[in-house]
Amino acid sequence: MGKVFDKLGLEYGLVDGMLKPDKITELFLEEIEKGKLEGYTPVIVAPGSLGGSLLETMLEEYDPAELLKAELPDGKEWIDSRLNEYQNTSDPSLERFDFDKMRDDSAEGEELTHFTSLDIISEGGDSDVFLVKVPTDKPWEAVLYIPFGGWNACPEPLEMAAVCKYWYEKYGAQPAVIMGDQMEFCLPPPVPENEVREAALEHFAFCEDRVFQCTWTGTFSELEDSIGKSAIWYFWWD
Repeated sequence: MGKVFDKLGLEYGLVDGMLKPDKITELFLEEIEKGKLEGYTPVIVAPGSLGGSLLETMLEEYDPAELLKAELPDGKEWIDSRLNEYQNTSDPSLERFDFDKMRDDSAEGEELTHFTSLDIISEGGDSDVFLVKVPTDKPWEAVLYIPFGGWNACPEPLEMAAVCKYWYEKYGAQPAVIMGDQMEFCLPPPVPENEVREAALEHFAFCEDRVFQCTWTGTFSELEDSIGKSAIWYFWWD
């Protein structure tokens, strides 16, 4: 896996394999502060069996330099367009969603306090965990340096970077973990209560499986409750 980072010209190191996900989360938060002083953005990359092959396949035609020169779309406009498509599509092959019916106000969401995508490793999964130092002080650019996105309903790299920029400027959220088909963000405090409903819709636009696959009830209510008390955001594109 290190050969991928070498080809991308990225500085990296292996994380102590004995560390549990909560300790890796603490390590990452410390690296954020170091990165601010030294001019880099840290990202945890844990490829696993899926992620390793996925990264290597994408790398064959991947050029971070070209992506970094490209103009990013507007992240908020991309989200709004995606939500409008979900609600008003005329394409018979696509499902139309009524967001008001995707609610259950009794649903309780999970508080995410550490990088949950790494739980499988602490439970005996066979995967190295890398700390990559991306040479940028713009956290949203990290997803352009590391090949990720563009399969199934996962946003293309430039779309993903645009959303990451929007979320960083609005919530202080920054990409933290890339593991196969999973991605996590960290943010200083959780989203304020008066903004969780909007944030949940944005999460759905970015990754519909965040509601359908990553909640017990398949509702926005559960996701909103989780967002309101979590300093970690989790996404999985099944």
